[in-house]
Amino acid sequence: MAAYCRRCQRSFVHNRAFQDHLDDSSRHNFCFVCDADFPDSDGRDQHQRDQHNACSDCDRAFDTPSQLSAHLRSEKHAGRQYSCACNEDFSSPAGILLHIERGGCTEYSGHQLMHLISVGIRRDATGYCKPGANVTIPPKSMFMKDPIKAIRQQMQGHTKVAYHQRNQNYVCQYCLDEFEYTGGLGKHLAEADAKEGDIRYDCDDCDRQFDFPSGLCQHYESRCC
Repeated sequence: MAAYCRRCQRSFVHNRAFQDHLDDSSRHNFCFVCDADFPDSDGRDQHQRDQHNACSDCDRAFDTPSQLSAHLRSEKHAGRQYSCACNEDFSSPAGILLHIERGGCTEYSGHQLMHLISVGIRRDATGYCKPGANVTIPPKSMFMKDPIKAIRQQMQGHTKVAYHQRNQNYVCQYCLDEFEYTGGLGKHLAEADAKEGDIRYDCDDCDRQFDFPSGLCQHYESRCC
């Protein structure tokens, strides 16, 4: 019995010819996960993304939408379009933050990063903001979008925010260590371990908390809330 393609309204004498037609025709676009057929590749790609968390370019399916989102932000798809102050390139702002937190940057330290984030929060606070308190960073914050620009902005005059009027000393806004002079504070920020503070970073939209800014940034980038 001849095979018949309803979509194309064509008959085929042999099943092999029919299969070749399905494989080669631009009017047949099969999902690599479930074999559903679509009249165009855009419909197939949308289906694979929405129903299977799948990347059409790689023919790869993921368990969750956030895993697919992270894959699409990877260097293979997004390239390395974000540059750190040390001239190393990354595929996302979270990559830069993680790089600094782990001590890979020659220009800024992880401890310095966390100090400057708290400095920025105190500068923007309408009321009293206690140093060393947990920090809520909104998704549109410069630290989540362009960390290096944010660091450079907060570096300007950060010792004025760190100065404790009553005790007449300088306080690290991350771990609360105290210093008599700005030089001591600067040396501390450059050399202290990024894990020495006790601040958590809160999501602006849900109740998730993260130990480091990079975790919060990845959370936002994955649209997990």
